[in-house]
Amino acid sequence: MHYCTSDKECPGSYCNIHGVGPWSCHGAVADGCVDENRCHSLLKTNCSAAESTVKCDTYSGKCVPVPKGTPGATTAYTCAHECHGARPTGTYRAVAINSGFLRGEYDFTFYDDNTVHWRDTSGRVTVAALKSGAEAVESGAVAVDGTVTKSGDSTMPVGKKVYSIMKQDDKGDDGIANFIFHGFDTAPVASFADAMSKTEWIMVGCKPGQNCDFTKVAVN
Repeated sequence: MHYCTSDKECPGSYCNIHGVGPWSCHGAVADGCVDENRCHSLLKTNCSAAESTVKCDTYSGKCVPVPKGTPGATTAYTCAHECHGARPTGTYRAVAINSGFLRGEYDFTFYDDNTVHWRDTSGRVTVAALKSGAEAVESGAVAVDGTVTKSGDSTMPVGKKVYSIMKQDDKGDDGIANFIFHGFDTAPVASFADAMSKTEWIMVGCKPGQNCDFTKVAVN
């Protein structure tokens, strides 16, 4: 792969500079597009046709088809180059900090299939499929919607909708661990302040290379 800082360094191609580097040259492949206009005109390329209308799922980082006119919808080309997900992976241990919290520790495991499995303080396990939410939330947080697919908790029956806001932090505590601030309820949650009267967790996950291992408490 040829890393670049400008289009001039990509003869016959273009420099993909969306997001954080290192950046790379795109289009220097057979039947590939070399710029946005040509990409839109080609039906058989490494980019999607212009008529595709998609929206970035900000949780998974995937571009999903949506009807034209959907708020936030864009072309497949733009989405493919600008869509970034906030999905965490791995196991996190959490404590509740909301008003009236229950004493004890919760375990959460986030999987690459966009599900989260969690174990509450009494040992009951619930599984939910997650996607990005359309709700307006406070700056710096991501809205995440879920649907319960499996549960040992009678208050969380299969099919129940859950809503949360999440904010990740990998810089705190001298960068030793990954943190997630997580507000949660069965109705949309607009801010972490609101979550204090609902359910709110501080979650800690292990960083690769650190002397930390939560695999023994992974929730299956």
